[in-house]
Amino acid sequence: SVSIFILLIAFLFSAPLAKMLGDPDIQSWLPWIPLSVFFAAFCLLLTYWANRKKEFNYMATYNIFQSMGIAFGKLGFGYGGMRSGGLIAGTLFGQAISTIQLGWQLIRKYRSYLADIRWKEMFTQAKKYINFPKFRMLHAMTNVFSASLPVFIFTSYFSPAIAGYWSIAFGVVYKPITVFASSITQVFSQRMIERSNKGEIIYKQVKELILRLLLIGIVPFGIAAVIAPTVFGFVFGHKWYISGVYLRLILPWLLSVYLTAPLAFIADLAGQQRIQFGLAFANLVLRFIAMLIGILTKNILLALGLLSLGGVIVNFYYLLWYLSLSKKVLRVSDTYAPRDSQGDPGEA
Repeated sequence: SVSIFILLIAFLFSAPLAKMLGDPDIQSWLPWIPLSVFFAAFCLLLTYWANRKKEFNYMATYNIFQSMGIAFGKLGFGYGGMRSGGLIAGTLFGQAISTIQLGWQLIRKYRSYLADIRWKEMFTQAKKYINFPKFRMLHAMTNVFSASLPVFIFTSYFSPAIAGYWSIAFGVVYKPITVFASSITQVFSQRMIERSNKGEIIYKQVKELILRLLLIGIVPFGIAAVIAPTVFGFVFGHKWYISGVYLRLILPWLLSVYLTAPLAFIADLAGQQRIQFGLAFANLVLRFIAMLIGILTKNILLALGLLSLGGVIVNFYYLLWYLSLSKKVLRVSDTYAPRDSQGDPGEA
């Protein structure tokens, strides 16, 4: 439904949207966005199901298919003469074959579940878990806007070059962190949700994970803080030395992201999406204030330092909050059980 809605918007308003985004050349590509959204959403559905059923081999195969599909798709369309849209078509090709491959594996193995689906029960479950789309969607949109804010600010009020230095500094560390956090979350969350649904408290496991992550991460993050400018200058050229300086300033914040990201599922498990969204919005406000101070003082380093400080404060609160929640018995089925329910609400 969302993909169809986006498709209508893309077809009806592609010209004004392309103009608003400052690049009329992308007009013909906007209608392809809904297809990418559909594959991305369907992929999330499938990977969550695979994770729940401990089908980690299917998930690994999916990741390989997606990476290879996108890479070979881009090369293939490029060599085939599709220069302007080869990257986009290649990405869609990789998304499509990997999603179809994962869907075929799971549906073939679990097709008996499909026969048990009832529309009435689906609507009952949708109403029961309404907080997920209601607050998690806003949360996700806030996070996307928050992550994009520095690029918009640096490009508009400083220079595109500074935005480029920031993008390199941020991307070099943030991308690996998200991949690592996603891998940890897939395994750790599955185990903790199982424990919680059995009525067990997961505080000990959560605390141990935080300590282990800290012990593993403190050395590489510390080394990066010392050598980042030198490494950037050597690898990318002396002009990129400043990216290493930027990275040094935001490393405390990235370390806090590395510690908190694998635990985000706890808020869902506790049914606290509203508070999680509130914290994400507070993070956005702090980031905006940091950028505003940087604009007023014309000091990019001050802006990055304040941005990093605000991120550390919010993520430290996240850690304390997750630890506090994990001291309770967390079961999604209990959290969302109707108030007048007399029976066992069932496993989520």
